[in-house]
Amino acid sequence: MKKLFLTLAVAAAVFVATQASADLFWGSAAPQWDGSNPVIFQFDTITGTVGTKYQYSDWMWIISVAAAPNNNLYAVHNTTADKYGFKLARIDASTGAVLSSKPLNSIVSSSGYDWNALHYHAGKLYAVENSGVNRGRVYEISLDSSGDPLSGVLGAYIGPVPDGALTFKDGLWYASDWRNNSSSYIQTTTNIASGTFAPLAGGPGYTTGVGLVDGWDFDSSGRLLAVSWSNQDFNVYNIDLPSGNATALYNLQSQLPSNLNRLTGLSAPAAPIPEPVFFQMGAMLGLGGLGLLRFRRR
Repeated sequence: MKKLFLTLAVAAAVFVATQASADLFWGSAAPQWDGSNPVIFQFDTITGTVGTKYQYSDWMWIISVAAAPNNNLYAVHNTTADKYGFKLARIDASTGAVLSSKPLNSIVSSSGYDWNALHYHAGKLYAVENSGVNRGRVYEISLDSSGDPLSGVLGAYIGPVPDGALTFKDGLWYASDWRNNSSSYIQTTTNIASGTFAPLAGGPGYTTGVGLVDGWDFDSSGRLLAVSWSNQDFNVYNIDLPSGNATALYNLQSQLPSNLNRLTGLSAPAAPIPEPVFFQMGAMLGLGGLGLLRFRRR
């Protein structure tokens, strides 16, 4: 009986493990200004192996990317025909097809011309303004049932020179703000809707070993992975917290198209929504374990 109970416990553990999200991050990269064919790509955070790649021949730059549920990706981009007309695109993550693309100032009327960070959280999209009167402020973007953006409201203030990284973990928002070309402030807040971000507590409050951080997110093991806006820097970094010390994990340049000259965004995969059958199986395993325990006590 003890063996059977142990077998069920192991089966339950294996089942739970198989439901965990793989470390497959999304990233974006861009050519020099006036170039074309920026790319959105997927890579394994353990091995650094690039898999899926989507290029857009009539786009000039992609400056941020975010993954969301229901197979949605979001990207801020301009086009070769309209360099300063940045838009927010919703993309099918399984095909790369552009499902919609809306001018930023049609979502937030007071918007400047570019948003350099995106992050999806709890049914809404968050963006960081990089120009105009709201530079350094966060927008909270409401979405319709398909995931298309509706409108945005002003949120918290990050700092005067936002580098372009925004993420959320365990009740705390993390954003990057320019310190110098080799260091970014690590700004945090618990309230994204208002107020001002403050330096991360417990350390210097900035990164060492990488600057111009324009994308970061936490992987499933809790590492803060990041990329830099620096020209020809194709490294993915692990930023230790709270020290801010950055270590290059691997370089992606050889796996990406040769026309690109910088990485521009990073996003962890959106958490999958479990199918009802998974809940049923988990419940059955749990009930089986309880039945065995009751039988054993008899």
